[in-house]
Amino acid sequence: QVVAHELSHQWFGNLVTMKWWDDLWLNESFATVMESLAPDKLHPEWQEWEDFASSRVIGAAVRDVYKDVQPVGVKVSHPDEILSLFDPSIVYAKGARILKMLFDFIGEETFGKGLALYFAKHAYGNTTRQDLWEALGQASKMDIGKLMTPWIEQSGTPELIVKQSGDALELSQERFLLDGEDETSLWPIPLLADTEIEPKILDSHSGVIKVSPAPIFNPTGSGHFIVRYEDKPTAERLLAKIKDRSLPTSGRIISLNDMLLEAKKGRKSLVEILKLVNACKAEDRDGVWQMFSRTIGSAASLIDGDLDLEAKLKTFQRQLAADWYGKLGWIDRPDDDVNTKHLRTTMVALTVGGESKPAVDIALAKFTEAKSVEALPAEQRAIIARAAVRFGKPSYIQQLIKEYEASGSSDVQESIAAALCSTRDKAVAHKIVDWGFNNPDIVRIQDITHWFAFLMRNHYTREVAWQWLTGNWQEIEKNFGGGKSMEYFIWYASGPIATESWQKKYTEFFEPMLDNLALKRNILISFSEIQARVNWRQRELKSLAEFLNTV
Repeated sequence: QVVAHELSHQWFGNLVTMKWWDDLWLNESFATVMESLAPDKLHPEWQEWEDFASSRVIGAAVRDVYKDVQPVGVKVSHPDEILSLFDPSIVYAKGARILKMLFDFIGEETFGKGLALYFAKHAYGNTTRQDLWEALGQASKMDIGKLMTPWIEQSGTPELIVKQSGDALELSQERFLLDGEDETSLWPIPLLADTEIEPKILDSHSGVIKVSPAPIFNPTGSGHFIVRYEDKPTAERLLAKIKDRSLPTSGRIISLNDMLLEAKKGRKSLVEILKLVNACKAEDRDGVWQMFSRTIGSAASLIDGDLDLEAKLKTFQRQLAADWYGKLGWIDRPDDDVNTKHLRTTMVALTVGGESKPAVDIALAKFTEAKSVEALPAEQRAIIARAAVRFGKPSYIQQLIKEYEASGSSDVQESIAAALCSTRDKAVAHKIVDWGFNNPDIVRIQDITHWFAFLMRNHYTREVAWQWLTGNWQEIEKNFGGGKSMEYFIWYASGPIATESWQKKYTEFFEPMLDNLALKRNILISFSEIQARVNWRQRELKSLAEFLNTV
């Protein structure tokens, strides 16, 4: 993926270069979609588009639902704004998803012809988005500029609302927001239905199509829109397709994410989604299990700090993974495909993370036997090392610290960082900060963001991480202020916050920084994200507790 991304810049960036920063996406969105397109051609058995859906697409979908989010193509009028452009969820991931939507809509052959025309005409020159639209329009015989301009220049995500009434299918659209309302934004939505319908685009706020029953829209999830089925039969048909796996894998991934977003907005219950997940234990694609894990993670965030409910959620987690964990075990087999290997890792992670004593004992035995993190199976390193920190001997902490210092592998160091930061002992967290956070000879400056994120996600160590952030902000600005990494501290600090007390701390610290142009947008979005999570917690905590008490 990395090679495909960077190599593609020889075309999207070097052979043809954006004229100005407002078209940064011409470089980065294309390189991001090529991360999956090229490996998919070389290794179709890897099912790269499933990974694209569960990583890039979800990353875009969960960020593009706030009023202050940037569009893909940002108008740049001040140099300080340039550093704020490189939002990985928007310029990279959303831009890539929009290009994949166009790719699916006009077809691969037409898309390729359009790019060939674009490169031939503009080789060794500078371009704007209009140059690309003209080339793709020439190849497709469509007005691509009219179709794509709103997707590039407008921020946000549309929601397609579907309602079957007799043989009439009523469609409408509105912007999906978690922090306000927007009744004016309008997109030409390629409907990407799983059956032939006319028209193929909804370019008005509402419309009616004569078709029955309602098709499933966006079945592969490449369309950058949320789908809400308002009539019960169609909604139930979608659920049945998720359960029996007749909906394509990417569609299952995106449908589950749509449901989570609806729950976050208050239109659906998280308990409903947990029940759906529990009914899908036979699911065999790891990308969908990543969404199951996200659903559990959402529940964990809402009950964060309630040890009794956390124990019950861990029981749910163990039970969910039990069948596959029993079938797959810990050891890869020679005939395993890539999905099976990933699925095994997910089941081990869910089972050990769910604190199954037999699984934890296996993890501790493997840690002792291996004598080093580097000697462990690569995909299980962090899981096993984390178990050693939480449930093993106190001496393991110093052993991991020494291995981190001696290791020349960034992958091994990342696993050790994740493990050490999972500690439930505040004294250990303080030791980690004193040992490495202010010593670039031990923890490289560019790696600090990862350590900080791990500590913030752990409610046992969150206060330690926050004290370091607020007490060292000037030093952080000195080390990161000239690069794109400052925004990571804003994101990672806000990500786990779901209570009013933490919201108050966060707001009091970051609000005075709103006059910083490079940080302002990310701070405003983080305020909205936290408020949405606090609202969600207040709304659902009681029903979530009732559900977990039945597990």
